[in-house]
Amino acid sequence: MSRSVLRKMERWEEAIASYTRQVEAEGETSRALNNRAFCRARLGQFAEAVLDYSRAFEVDPENAHALHNRGICLQRTGLFAEVP
Repeated sequence: MSRSVLRKMERWEEAIASYTRQVEAEGETSRALNNRAFCRARLGQFAEAVLDYSRAFEVDPENAHALHNRGICLQRTGLFAEVP
């Protein structure tokens, strides 16, 4: 089953595993990291999502979605004020 179908079906853990395999096989792409972060955030794994969103933004500094969503996750963890 494709990663996008897993996301649409809200099968977050399976989608995370699939995106992780993609990153391991194809390298870190902003899109894969961003999508994995989204799934992690849906499971309430905000700290892990922040790491993925941060890396997605490092890989592609024009990825405004990663930066925006990282801010939301930081807010949810209470760490927003601690990020430079």
